[in-house]
Amino acid sequence: MKALTVHEPTAFLLFHGLTHLFERATGTDYRGTLVICTHGTIASWLTERLYPHWRDSFLPIDKDTLPRSFSLLRPCLRPGMALGLVDLAYCVERYTKQGSRTVRTHVWMVENPRSFTRPFRIKQPTEGLCDIDDALIAAALGTPASQENGDCTKRSEAETGLSPLSEEATS
Repeated sequence: MKALTVHEPTAFLLFHGLTHLFERATGTDYRGTLVICTHGTIASWLTERLYPHWRDSFLPIDKDTLPRSFSLLRPCLRPGMALGLVDLAYCVERYTKQGSRTVRTHVWMVENPRSFTRPFRIKQPTEGLCDIDDALIAAALGTPASQENGDCTKRSEAETGLSPLSEEATS
């Protein structure tokens, strides 16, 4: 099955229904089901200092949907993992002005995010589309093996005492 590697927190936003659009430098003609994998590291620009600005200014969602602090969101991010399936609906070119130059990017729109019940670690996430063995996907769609492989909310509650998307965490 085709797979795409994205940085965190993009994958978190996709699988929590907080966005269905993201930008990449490259595009594709492929349409259909994709495995979403996360890059081995969290996006380097996302720090405790920059997080509130990113959350309040750049996301097309209600800012109170996400925790106020990056330290509450960080335990939910899963770098280096295959997290679930999405359907790639379209990919279009976008041109934006940055100073005196025009920058070309591609907007990808995905629908129908389905989290794996058993997310799995990937050895070397690659940029762009790649293939993942269908047997790994079938195993990932099985029943949860333990709470360790549970969803972000369960792990975060155990670590912080708060659900990262609860009102308590965002107050």
